[in-house]
Parts: sequence; C-alpha cells; structure tokens
Amino acid sequence: MKILVVGNGFDLAHGLQTSYWSCLNFLYIADQGTRDFPYWRSRIWCDSVRRDIDVDERLENFSEIQIEFLKKYLIQFNSPNIKLVQDNGNSQINGILHECISDNLWLEYFWDVQKAHQKKGHKWVDFESDISEVIQKIDNIVKTAESNNWSLYNHEHDFFFESDFKKNPHLRVLGAKIIASIQKQFTYSSTNDEIKADIINQLYANLLKLTTAIEIYLKTCGMNFDDPFMGYLEIDHVDKVISFNYTDTFKMYMNNDNDENICHIHGKIREKLTSIYSPLVLGIDEYLSKEERDNDVDWVMFKKFFQRIYRHSDFKYKGWPEFSSSDEIKKSTTELYIVGHSLDVTDRDVLRDLILRDNQITKIFYRNSTQMANELKNLIRVIGSDELNKRCRSIPPSIIFVEQKYSYYWLCEDMTIDPSQ
Repeated sequence: MKILVVGNGFDLAHGLQTSYWSCLNFLYIADQGTRDFPYWRSRIWCDSVRRDIDVDERLENFSEIQIEFLKKYLIQFNSPNIKLVQDNGNSQINGILHECISDNLWLEYFWDVQKAHQKKGHKWVDFESDISEVIQKIDNIVKTAESNNWSLYNHEHDFFFESDFKKNPHLRVLGAKIIASIQKQFTYSSTNDEIKADIINQLYANLLKLTTAIEIYLKTCGMNFDDPFMGYLEIDHVDKVISFNYTDTFKMYMNNDNDENICHIHGKIREKLTSIYSPLVLGIDEYLSKEERDNDVDWVMFKKFFQRIYRHSDFKYKGWPEFSSSDEIKKSTTELYIVGHSLDVTDRDVLRDLILRDNQITKIFYRNSTQMANELKNLIRVIGSDELNKRCRSIPPSIIFVEQKYSYYWLCEDMTIDPSQ
C-alpha cells in the first residue's frame, strides 16, 4: 500500500502560485485597488507591451484567471455602474473577500513586514511562526501587567511600546492600533480581563477573516498546467493521500480518488463560499510548557490542535487498515511518501502519528541539500535524534531521503530555461 503525504511544496512544484508571499501580493492589490483605483487600473488594465515595461512586481506571476478576478473585484468596488457589478459573476465572493481584507490587523501587519523584507520565498510555516511570535509577545505583555497589578488601560504604561514592540517597527504599528482600540472602547474602570478578552477576540476574528481570504485566493490558483509531472517524484500512482494542503492537486497521482482514500488534515477549499467562516485550519504550535498549557487557555483558539478538534478536521487516516495494530496488518509493509512538507513542529502531533510506525518505509523527498538539512533538523525536533538515527541507519532503513527531479516550474525559477517556451 502506498500513501502520499503532501505539503505546499507539492503544489509549488506543479506550478501553482500557492506561496503565502503570492497570496499576500494578491490580497494587497485587492485591498489597495479600492483605495487607489487609478494606480492599479493603470497596471492591471494596461496592454501586454506596456505591462512588460511598466509592470508592478506584485503582478508578475499571476495567471490570466487571477488578473481577470482582480479586474472584476476592482470594478465592483469602484464602478458607479450597478449593472457592471451585477454582471461580473463574482459579486458574492467579492463581497466576502472585501469584508475579510478591509482593516484586517493581521494583513496590515504582514503587508508591512513584506514591504520591509522585500524578498520572496517565505513558507507557510514562517507565516505561522510570525503569528505565534506576535501572540506570545502580546501574551507576555498582558501577563506582565497582571503580575504587577497594572491596568491595561493606564496611559502611564505604554505596554505595547515596551521591549520588542518598541524595537520592532511592525510590532510598534500593530501595538499602536491595539492601544487605540482599547482607548476607544474602554475606560479607567474597565478590568484587565475585559480588555484582554477584547484583544484576543479582535485578533481571532481577524485571523478567521484572513483564513477565508486565503481560501478565496487559492480558489483563483486553479490547475494551470496540462501535463502532470509524475516523473519528478519517481513513484507510481498511490493508493491514499494525507494532505496538509487545502487544495487537491494530488488527485492526478491516485489509483482511486474516492473521498474515503483522501484525508485533508487541515480542511479543504469549499466548493461554494457563502460566508466568512472558513472550515480551514490556520494556526500555531503550542508554545506553553506542559505545566502551563492545561490551565492557561486564553489563546488556545489560535492553536492548531484546538482548531483541528473545533473545526472537525479530517482524521480518517486513523481508521485506515494500514494504520491498524492488527497482526495481519503488521505482516505487510506500507510505503509512505512525504513530499513538499517542511516537517516543522507546528504539525508535530500528526507527523509523529504518521512516521513512528513499524512495518513502514517512509520516503522523504527533498529538492536540494539545503532543504534536506532543514528537514533533518525539523525531524529531530519532531521525533528526537535517537529515533531519527535509529530509523535512518537501520538495515534496511525505515526512513529514507530521496532527491526529487526538478519540475518544469523549478527550472523556470532557476532561470535554466526560458519560462516563455
């Protein structure tokens, strides 16, 4: 039995612009296009010759389908002609997107960070780590106020300008917005519990909206290639898939794509979006100690393990015969292929479930030596160095690292061929 486990790198290798950097660019254009329509009209509606000369770098990698989506979105929120709005075919989903990205604290924070970094290639795990860093810093500030019996409303203590918030310009901007919200909604008589609850609820509501905005973006990515790149994995068709992605690019590799053979760990894109409440899991790893985590649950809604339970995430793989402990199953060998996943600790609980099994050969695909080194480091954090060493150096090994062949899209990225050919 062959089981494929995929992360976002799998989609990227197949030409889908599913990096969070591309997603941020797309959502930024949608947001700014309603604020500065003349600029974005001149960029998005320009002819192909002009675009080659005067293109905004944030538009470079989007497909024609995505460009058309942005055109219809910007028309809807800038045109006085109601018929154009009614005829664009996307009016409902556009309305949901507009609600999700307007004045979203998380998006404004990440756009600010993105502008300062001015580089591409960030992974979704880095995105999650950034969210975790912000939450932990706010959590620490609130706890400092509580332990010193300071009021979060007190103007004499600018908590969100202290320590890291003072040193980091992006955090300082986010902190200023949180302070402004506190001062607008509360008074000196307000309790810290009331203010803390409001901060948490506000950030969580914005995260839910961000998740739905990401879902809408991924729906625009589609499948923009003609030939599946079966060769770059050097594996035959697989029987079952465990996906950490929200997409279903993997289906081309399956013997039988019946839903019973597919497990979406973090949920999948809805066929029809009718509300801002996305079923997708987008959260952070547990950062509290074992002694703290069962009592300190203020920020638990942001954590992946909680979201997987709360949003009824798919765990059907646990019921598959291959994961049974029966003696009959133990006699057979399962091949597990992990492709495009960073093996980061944010998915530690699921990864340990999948990898720490007997009678299983786990093949982890890597793109280059740097990626392999990072996967090894992450795997040590997930299963421990002793377990990794034992499984990689057994005879025969039960964990094997396999170098992937380059896909066409990777070759284009590396400039070894002309992507226009």
